Amino acid sequence: MYQTALLLLSGPIRIVIESIGKYLSWTNKKVAHRLYVKLEPELCKPFSKSDTIGLSRLSAAIPVLYNKASSLCKNVDVRVLLGGNEHSKFITNKEFSFDAIITNYDGNKNISSYVEQNFGYCCNNIIKLDDKSTPREELESNFYEFKTYKTVCLGGTFDRLHNGHKVLLSEAVLKASEALIVGVSVGDTLKKKILWELIEPIEKRIEVVTDFLCEIDPSLRYEVVPITDIYGPTITNPDIDCLVVTTETKIGGEKVNNERKKKGMSETQLHVINVIEDKNHSPDEEEKLSSSTKRMHLLGSPLKMSKPSFKHDQPYCILFQGYPLFGKTFIASRFQASGIPVLCCDEILNAILKKDSNLKEEILKEFPNECCCDDGTIDYEKLLLLCLRNK
Repeated sequence: MYQTALLLLSGPIRIVIESIGKYLSWTNKKVAHRLYVKLEPELCKPFSKSDTIGLSRLSAAIPVLYNKASSLCKNVDVRVLLGGNEHSKFITNKEFSFDAIITNYDGNKNISSYVEQNFGYCCNNIIKLDDKSTPREELESNFYEFKTYKTVCLGGTFDRLHNGHKVLLSEAVLKASEALIVGVSVGDTLKKKILWELIEPIEKRIEVVTDFLCEIDPSLRYEVVPITDIYGPTITNPDIDCLVVTTETKIGGEKVNNERKKKGMSETQLHVINVIEDKNHSPDEEEKLSSSTKRMHLLGSPLKMSKPSFKHDQPYCILFQGYPLFGKTFIASRFQASGIPVLCCDEILNAILKKDSNLKEEILKEFPNECCCDDGTIDYEKLLLLCLRNK
């Protein structure tokens, strides 16, 4: 197994995509961590972003490719590279490397030369795909001229980056000729999301999005910024030409344009893309590829492995924390049925403080801001966490 590989596919894009399921299925058996995919119709004439017909073909192929990857490469981070020729000259902040090149192209010498020229990396481990498909020509009439814009913008939560996010970001990259601005949601806007407490920190989400963008096309200028509402920089930056939205967020895009008009700015062009369907979703999960579904799958899985304690004279404590109706009582009852003692901290603290008013006053003096509610009462959950932290 290789940790990282480049899947280099040559030939007409539409024809290559017809066989992409076969390619990904075979590659999934060889790659453990990350698979870069590069669609290069003519290896001797590397793709350029000035080729609008080529951009149109890529735009049509990307959703299909990521959709297939979602079912065939579930544990592999698949990334479709979109940069034009001389990819390597833009890569300055990290080493771009892979352990093997997997390709349907005949001619190892040409492949090595192509990779060295376009990625600045020398890899002689070339694996040839068993490709028996008959070469055919691309029909020009099947594609349209793909319009690009200097500055493109989009927004989202981008929690636990998945293939639906990658389609959205990739389409925005293809639409941008100079700069791409990405707003990443933070603050109260997240609380409408399912299991929002499990959403990754804003710093990590920004880092992951930036890393993905810089890898798939390092030639653009990127601004990945936190946003606290649906507008973000779209109503403060007059230079934004295009806003990439999904069929679900199109209404938000229309609100953005209304606000821009109020501020005397020109409207942005709304570019709408479809969301990717999750064909393996259960009845209680969303039909699209969704971060909410990924967070639901985290329930019951360890987020941090426990460390064995050698203090055998002390009991092993498990803390259930969460908001009302989050299932704490149900889970605790299962433990109790197995003979494990269960203590309700809220009830214990409440009973103690009712009996000892002096203790309550001492606590409010010691932690006036940390655990005091607006009405002067004590937030028992915050107090409990403070006690555990101090311990």
